[in-house]
Order: sequence, then C-alpha cells, then structure tokens
Amino acid sequence: AMGPHCDCCNHEEKISDVWASCSSPENRRCASCSLFDAVHSHPRCGGSVALVGEKVCPIAAIGGSEGITAGSAGSFDSVWFCSASQTGSSPQMALIMNPWLARTQHQLHVKTMPLDGRGEHLAKSLEKITGCLTGSW
Repeated sequence: AMGPHCDCCNHEEKISDVWASCSSPENRRCASCSLFDAVHSHPRCGGSVALVGEKVCPIAAIGGSEGITAGSAGSFDSVWFCSASQTGSSPQMALIMNPWLARTQHQLHVKTMPLDGRGEHLAKSLEKITGCLTGSW
C-alpha cells in the first residue's frame, strides 16, 4: 500500500512519500535519494545543475519530469542545455530521462548516451515528422 507509514518502500523508487521530494524529512533517509544527496558535492554546470558521473541533475529537489509545471519549466532549461553541452550537441548522442514507474532514483536526472543504429534511425524519423532541426529544441 502507498501510505504515509511506509518506510522507503513505495513503488519502484522505494520512497516513503512519492508526492514529496527528497528534501522532505520522510524521504531523506531513502536510498533512492542518494542522487539528490550527491548533487551538493559534485562539479557544477552553471549554478543550478550538478554533474554526477554521467548524470546531469538539477540542484533543486524534484522527483522527475512530472514535477515540472508550466510555471517552473524555465528554471529547468539549464538541465537540458548542460546535458547537450556534455555531448557537444552531437546528433549521435541521446539525452535520456526515465519516466515515472521506470526509475530507481527519486531525483530528476538526464543521462547522456550514444545512439545505436536504431536510435539514430528513430531520431531522423522523428525530426522529419516533427520538422525539428538537429541542434534546436
């Protein structure tokens, strides 16, 4: 059950309160908040983003992209710009975020990884369908 008395055991993230960030007292001790803890001691990419291994993370506590609203979206632009800069904005690289119910960390982060042949084909197909140009958002 997903109740307030569950100690770091809710959903795949093993979090106490799925609707609260890692800065909340009930979630701070959960292992799925280790990435949030790490952002404060890792190199920065600008003032509001940390580089934790291959992960690009906002310093602000936020569980995932579902926590971004129309009002807060602009404050997370730097996460995307930093992620792209880590790849040299290469069209052969992907910026990846795991969706709700498919992650183990309760802190938004972007992984940068090389595209394989399928990924490159999919990217070209999506660019054609959406009219998106390489190097633009």
